[in-house]
Amino acid sequence: MLAGERGPTTLDDARQEFELELAVDPASAAAHYELGEMTRQGRRWNEAVQHFRKAAELEPEFVGALVGLGKSLVSAGRAGEAIAPLEAAVTLAADDPTAHYQLSFAYRRVGREEEARKELALYREIHDKVMREGLAIRTGFQGRLSEPQTDEPPE
Repeated sequence: MLAGERGPTTLDDARQEFELELAVDPASAAAHYELGEMTRQGRRWNEAVQHFRKAAELEPEFVGALVGLGKSLVSAGRAGEAIAPLEAAVTLAADDPTAHYQLSFAYRRVGREEEARKELALYREIHDKVMREGLAIRTGFQGRLSEPQTDEPPE
């Protein structure tokens, strides 16, 4: 439902489906995560925190749930609480630019400026690498594997 075209009732329909899933399988980390994302996007921070926290408890290495939990805690004005799940996320997924960015933001909110700068630098480094790799892949798909031809002879 969420991957396709969205209509006026798509989010409500999806929410109902995820709630039904939890009625059948209360240990569904994926359903808790999706409900967390929907409530976070709806700016219902405390409800989002509950869903993301449950998803992370059910699957402690669920990086998306840890990042969602951190983002929701910061948005709820609880940046100090956001640091532990975000630090866990960057430990589990050192190459996840979003986790580094969110941790930088949380650090800044609690006045840990030096750590915030380090995380922001890591975010930029990883983000730039991902962008370069994406460009290389797109270029390969488009059939431009060699350097463009110039007037200068090759070395």
